[in-house]
Amino acid sequence: MEGAKRKVFWIGMTLVVAAAPFLGMEAYTIQIFTLAGIYATVALGLNLVLGNAGQISLGQAAFFGIGAYVTAQLMLKAGLSFVIALAAGGCLAGVAGISLGYLALRFHGHYLAMVTLCFGLIMQTFFLQVPDLTGGAAGVTDIPSPQLFGSAVDNSPGSWCKTFHLAWFLFMGMAWFLSNLLSLQRGRTLAALRDTPMSILEIEGLSKQFGGILALFDVSFEVETGSIFGVIGPNGAGKTTLFNCVSGLESPTQGRIRFKGAGIEGLPPTGSSGRESHEHSRP
Repeated sequence: MEGAKRKVFWIGMTLVVAAAPFLGMEAYTIQIFTLAGIYATVALGLNLVLGNAGQISLGQAAFFGIGAYVTAQLMLKAGLSFVIALAAGGCLAGVAGISLGYLALRFHGHYLAMVTLCFGLIMQTFFLQVPDLTGGAAGVTDIPSPQLFGSAVDNSPGSWCKTFHLAWFLFMGMAWFLSNLLSLQRGRTLAALRDTPMSILEIEGLSKQFGGILALFDVSFEVETGSIFGVIGPNGAGKTTLFNCVSGLESPTQGRIRFKGAGIEGLPPTGSSGRESHEHSRP
């Protein structure tokens, strides 16, 4: 039953999009709805990262710009068709996204947001400073209209297939693809990434020996963001030694101490290399 409802929904949306520009809308209104369809497609990507994966990314506009400028220049200067140029622009934007993701996903929370925000600002400056490629603040003009069966795809009154249709059918295709993706294993992996609490402090196999005295032996635990974590034990159990190792006052004999994914064991409590991490990780 659910599948039948989805089928009826998509058929209904197709009919609405196909008929909408011919229902008395003015040319300006059609253009506004065309831009809305384009930005709605961009929002789908943002929703995938922020809504489904739970990662704060503020660089979506940069990837949008990369794809748009590459597509425009390939059509304008290389004479490629819209479909080929769009595929090439999308692939290049995807490569940029994968490259940034490989670096940025090493960070979490606000740090991830800062990295992607900086990337967006850098690309914005780049777009403005290379007018030969991007047209600067004015953008790229005189881009050829896409062709469909020998007819131009634009929002002119005489066009039977409009840019409006192109924008919204692309949006619907992407929305359908993502809705199916999220029902598969990869989609559930994104949800797991969102729902898994982030460990801010990780202790793994921590041991500390003073001469012949073993004060700590193979201590392991994780402290999740927003949690309250306590260490309880009798005198001589090694609580103070544990705190000293975490805060940098003592160096562990063996084991790993990670603060937000970065190893900090053996670093001093103050200093240029480890000061911020230890100040935040002191109990």
